[in-house]
Amino acid sequence: MSEMRKYSASFFTFVPVFALGRPELPDLFAAAFEMLGTTLFLFFSFMICLVGQNLSTEGNHLLIQVACSLGFTTSAFLFVSVFYSVTGGAFNPAISFSLFSLGIIKIWRFLFYSMAQILGGIIAAALIKALFPGSPNVENVLAPGVGYARGVFLEAIATGALVLTVLILAIDKRTMTGVSHAPFAIAAALFLGHMMNIPYTGAGLNPARSFGPAVLEGFHHDHWVYWVGPILGSVFAVTVYKLLLYAKFWTFAGSGGKAQTVLLQLAEEKVVVPSETSVPKETLPNDEENCLERIDIDSPSTSAARGHCTLDH
Repeated sequence: MSEMRKYSASFFTFVPVFALGRPELPDLFAAAFEMLGTTLFLFFSFMICLVGQNLSTEGNHLLIQVACSLGFTTSAFLFVSVFYSVTGGAFNPAISFSLFSLGIIKIWRFLFYSMAQILGGIIAAALIKALFPGSPNVENVLAPGVGYARGVFLEAIATGALVLTVLILAIDKRTMTGVSHAPFAIAAALFLGHMMNIPYTGAGLNPARSFGPAVLEGFHHDHWVYWVGPILGSVFAVTVYKLLLYAKFWTFAGSGGKAQTVLLQLAEEKVVVPSETSVPKETLPNDEENCLERIDIDSPSTSAARGHCTLDH
């Protein structure tokens, strides 16, 4: 790691960073894999949308709506699960913006992630265009009769629900369990957002998803909706999450400020297996008591545990 930091420092020697800090090589590595994950996520999503369009009969918009929703849902579940431990699996500048707003990622990683996600959207759209040049496009445009205000609101509320899901279930450690439910919940949020928005906005929810096809097909007068809406939704989600933190939401299920969720309740409980030679806990010194609580409950005797604690001290 020290060699990597040394190399990254020399690599960015001529970058004017002012008070923003200095980007490091791991930021570039993470951004490269984030671009790969975004490309795969959007490519498979676009492909399923095309399949739905090809299979649908004239006027059968429900099949396209369901196919696209399931495509984005399944693709998100798969690749978020794959890249969650690698880059975090954001795949969305709106999500990256929320992480930056909360101080979870620094400015350089936010910038690198956003550029990587946008580039991933362009690559995914270019692959679709190259493989199926005569196929219908997958760009986002407002449906006839849908005004700018309605489009911004629908994009904001759907993106806000998605980002809030990410923050609470994938970022906040207080809500994590042994098996993370974040990919399921994120996929569910995407499914609901797409089912709700496809008939009206085409369901952007992700500036990178909207920008990629627009680069190849051309920018419409309403393209700005697919940037302003998701960013406003991200700001809304961050605001709600900060209010939840201020109110200590992890205590809501209990009383007297004591959390009663399964995760925290299990973390607070201490399982003690009595033995014939056990010494009452109140007779032990505080430091020895704390040590014994960390001893394997299968220890043959308290004397063995005392010996272990004595060696530790």
